[in-house]
Amino acid sequence: MPNRLTFYLTICSIGLLCSLPQWYIYRRAFSFLQPKWTLCLFLMLPAMFFLPHFVSPAVPHILTRPLAFIGGYWLVFFYYSVIFMVLYFLLFLLTLAGGQQELWSSFAPLLAKAGFVIIILAIAFGGWRALHPVYRQVTLTTDKPLPRPYKIAFISDMHLGTVLGKNYAAELVQKVNAVQPDLVLFGGDLIDDSLDYVKREGSYLPLADLKTACGVYAIFGNHDYISGQPQEEARIFGQVGIRFLKNEVIYPMPGLELTGLDDWSHNRGTENIKPAGKAN
Repeated sequence: MPNRLTFYLTICSIGLLCSLPQWYIYRRAFSFLQPKWTLCLFLMLPAMFFLPHFVSPAVPHILTRPLAFIGGYWLVFFYYSVIFMVLYFLLFLLTLAGGQQELWSSFAPLLAKAGFVIIILAIAFGGWRALHPVYRQVTLTTDKPLPRPYKIAFISDMHLGTVLGKNYAAELVQKVNAVQPDLVLFGGDLIDDSLDYVKREGSYLPLADLKTACGVYAIFGNHDYISGQPQEEARIFGQVGIRFLKNEVIYPMPGLELTGLDDWSHNRGTENIKPAGKAN
């Protein structure tokens, strides 16, 4: 919990500090941001990023999820705006050094408007991609003969939490079951950051409907450690048939060896990988 709290407080604090220069830039482009009280809108957004992750136990889902969406999109907007802010003030210093103050006065509003529009378009495209996962089918041929062709479904970065919840998991299960896989693998980051929220909403429960002949396996990603409860996560996901592999080797199907490594940022050594025998 302390690491998680520190992370969100740090992002929120930096966001608050950068709100003033960002407001200053964008008000040059849009007249509705001219009143000074509109700065409050920029100051509220970092708080919306922070609050859903720490008040969710006391707030209904109907409020937590919208706040999380707003805060999440603010984080992306903030990130791109910081990059744009550096470019904006760099160009300002160059024109100032060149004695082109009049040129800057006419150019700055256009630059601010163009930067804002480009950032919003990038966020809209990224948001659409995030809510419409990419599904690809890849055929691999091995030199080693197998008893039969195997079909494996690999899922990465599901990030269940305050933004993506139970409906998302249920839709994912339907898509996976449609390909009738022999084996399902989760490549880390099953949750976003709050295991307590996932448990409270029950967003992991639809995963119990995954249909495979040889099991469902997962590894821990860095986000799975943010909650500080990886063992508890392994326990509750184990209740819906998902087994976490932590530096283990198993043999789920004839001719197939499966190695699950722990998240690199928490365990960088592979010398302790141990065989776990055949899967149940």
